[in-house]
Amino acid sequence: LWDVKDEDGDAGKGNSVNSSTWPCMKSLELLSLLGVSKLQSLPSGIGGLTALQHLSIHDCDNLKTLPESIGSLSQLRALYLHGCSKLEALPKSIQNLTALQVLHIQRCPLLKTRCEEPDGDDWPLIQHIPDKYISDNLEF
Repeated sequence: LWDVKDEDGDAGKGNSVNSSTWPCMKSLELLSLLGVSKLQSLPSGIGGLTALQHLSIHDCDNLKTLPESIGSLSQLRALYLHGCSKLEALPKSIQNLTALQVLHIQRCPLLKTRCEEPDGDDWPLIQHIPDKYISDNLEF
């Protein structure tokens, strides 16, 4: 989908995005990223996937940040973040996702603390989401 190689040719931060790819994917409704272990951040161009309804990110061990452009995914109904142990925080723009009905966060210890009701730093950003599941466990 996009080139996640850094200047040394290693998979890395995901900052090198083939801009010609995004217009071709505007009708994409589901995106799953599984086991992209060297990915440190999603490219901001993901915000251009305006038809995206489901986003799943699983076992991306080095993922640290999600871009603020995620707040542009106006059709996003479900966001699943599983096994992203270095994911530091949710982007503030997540509060703009009024269509978001489901947020599942599992095995993301830094997020678990930030998303706890009522005092977690990210709780105000997600309190509008009807179906929230936040846990360190593997089971739903």
